[in-house]
Amino acid sequence: MGTLAFGSFLLTIIWLIKSLLEYIGEKLHQATAGNPCTECLLCCMRCVLDCFDRFVRFLNQNAYIYCAISSESFCPSALHAFLLILKNAAKFSFVESIAGTFMFLAKFFVAICTTLIAYAILPPMTAPIVVDPTTPCLFVFLFSYLVACTFISIFDVSAITIL
Repeated sequence: MGTLAFGSFLLTIIWLIKSLLEYIGEKLHQATAGNPCTECLLCCMRCVLDCFDRFVRFLNQNAYIYCAISSESFCPSALHAFLLILKNAAKFSFVESIAGTFMFLAKFFVAICTTLIAYAILPPMTAPIVVDPTTPCLFVFLFSYLVACTFISIFDVSAITIL
């Protein structure tokens, strides 16, 4: 539990720093009245913060996975996971790209199948009320895609863990 708490604490600290710098950047933007140099610096700051946030989230996820496998605490797990990914970068990038493609196809397939079933079932059930089932099917597609994203993300973490 301490590992989960520490990883969440790191993410919270980064979120707070990011929010604080965004607030300061917004105030600076208002004070300089759209100065192009200031806008360029703010864009660079946002880019660096976003890259750092993504890196820490990636490292955090892999530290959790390594911790679950090796039963080490957060910091050694993060270090070992980082070194493992660094040594096998080509393998990790290949598996991530293949897994990402299959995960997207799985999400899309679930959403399409659910929408087709809804399109077949909806007109007979709601014949006098709903004339055109396109709008309800759009909502079915969006909702089923969100649900599929939630469940397929478990398989994505499993693929990383197996690697």
